[in-house]
Amino acid sequence: MRYRLSAYIALIIVLFIVLSGCSSTKTLNIAIILSGDSQDFSNSILQGAKAAAEEMDIKLTYKITAKGTSISKQAMFIDSLAEDGTDALVIYPLEYQKINHKLKELNIPVAVINSLPTSEINGGKNSYLYTDPTETGELMAHSFIEKLDRGSQIAAILPNMTNSIVMKQLDTMKDILAENNIYVAEVTLDSEDTLTVHKEISTFMMEHPYIKAIAAFDSTAVEGGAEAISQQDKDIFIVSADASITTVSYLEKGIVHTAIIQSPFSIGYLGVQNAIKMAKGEDVPHITSLRPRRVTLENLFDPDIEKQIFPFQVP
Repeated sequence: MRYRLSAYIALIIVLFIVLSGCSSTKTLNIAIILSGDSQDFSNSILQGAKAAAEEMDIKLTYKITAKGTSISKQAMFIDSLAEDGTDALVIYPLEYQKINHKLKELNIPVAVINSLPTSEINGGKNSYLYTDPTETGELMAHSFIEKLDRGSQIAAILPNMTNSIVMKQLDTMKDILAENNIYVAEVTLDSEDTLTVHKEISTFMMEHPYIKAIAAFDSTAVEGGAEAISQQDKDIFIVSADASITTVSYLEKGIVHTAIIQSPFSIGYLGVQNAIKMAKGEDVPHITSLRPRRVTLENLFDPDIEKQIFPFQVP
């Protein structure tokens, strides 16, 4: 009788251990919220995030705000996460300061991507991941200096919703160009619609006939600027702060002289990786800054460059 009782107790203990082990290995639920205002960039981030989720066998829930959507849409997405049992969040914020209080209330680990750490998130752990905007601005500035005479003027075409990364790129570029007597006229777009952007840039170019080049800070500005240059038959070139698929086509046509790789695929992959580690209670670097790379027609088809621009197509 005692033997049977001991056997039952042993069986119960084994079942408890097995069930405890099962509960501790539950599938993590990681959410990613992206901005739709730079579609090529966000899509590449999402590809990287999906690759990390598949490799690490976690559930990935993703939401992308529609192009031109207000910050309130991202806030609504954040509110819904508490009900979804989300373990950690990866977010590319439209305007980080305006959703910071929402992230605090959520009280889960947050991996902020493509935004500078302007303030801390009190609830849960957090990390920041982006491509170095200072180095990006430096590469853009030197691309202009190589081709322009002192005293030249360029246009800086800024997106409708400008974040801290773009402003740091712009400020760095302007400081270096000023030292070389190259002047910058800033244009902040009123729209994210490609046709409207094209008209805005065309009008600006007609009003400023001495513009020699354009600094474009997203793919919409590249496309609108390239179409305006082609339509007006201007001898103007573009330096782009990103190397999206759209940008590559204009590199091949010679309208874009230089594009800077921001590594969005790596940002998505590493952002999810950081979120997973934080959800497990592991330490991650508070700030991870990736190095940008300069792309021209001469090195566009180098294998390592191709892999960074098309990481989900090139083996």
